[in-house]
Amino acid sequence: MDLLLEFSDSEVAQVEQIDGSLRVRFSAACVISSTPPSQPSVQGYAQAVELLLFGATATEPLAGLMGRVLRGRIAMSGSWAARLPLPSRIDAPVQLELGFAHQGTLTALGDGVECRFIGEPNFSESLAC
Repeated sequence: MDLLLEFSDSEVAQVEQIDGSLRVRFSAACVISSTPPSQPSVQGYAQAVELLLFGATATEPLAGLMGRVLRGRIAMSGSWAARLPLPSRIDAPVQLELGFAHQGTLTALGDGVECRFIGEPNFSESLAC
């Protein structure tokens, strides 16, 4: 099963600067599970997911950046994407943009990005109708 982190509708628990990197920790990450081509993808959630931007600088203060993400995207090699493979690592310049439900925004530039689970991988299918 291949998983994709979708920024929109994810819940951010914390954004912090750690050792020259920026860490975005998701309490509930919106995740798409890709299945064989003959079946539709399945949307759900994963807990304890983090995004690390290496050598990152944020353009806004980090205080209060938490909660539901309304829109998000990441630029890699000149192309924007609203999803990242989970887990994945990209060692190339990136730009991250997250817009929060409470009107806060995060824009950050980094030398690379890693998207990973904290602990064991987990995925729960959404039960929304």
